[in-house]
Amino acid sequence: SNGTVNNWDMGDGTQYNNQGQVSHSYSSPGNYTVTLSSSNDNCSATATQDIRVEALSTSIANSTSQASIRVYANNNVLYISQEQYK
Repeated sequence: SNGTVNNWDMGDGTQYNNQGQVSHSYSSPGNYTVTLSSSNDNCSATATQDIRVEALSTSIANSTSQASIRVYANNNVLYISQEQYK
């Protein structure tokens, strides 16, 4: 993001202020809306992305492992990726 002030709302009550890039882990599966508000001296913009977090299965016994959601903005596009940690 080209903003000088970047504020994130992760949709689960967690907020990150004045950070250009954040990494966030959700504590439970569900639907979330991530919002990035970015501004500088001349303008401001807000981008939102709806995401669904699901429990990750690592075996046929349906055990779960932790997952991390990575969210970042580049050229007015909001990117979200999910990584699994074993």
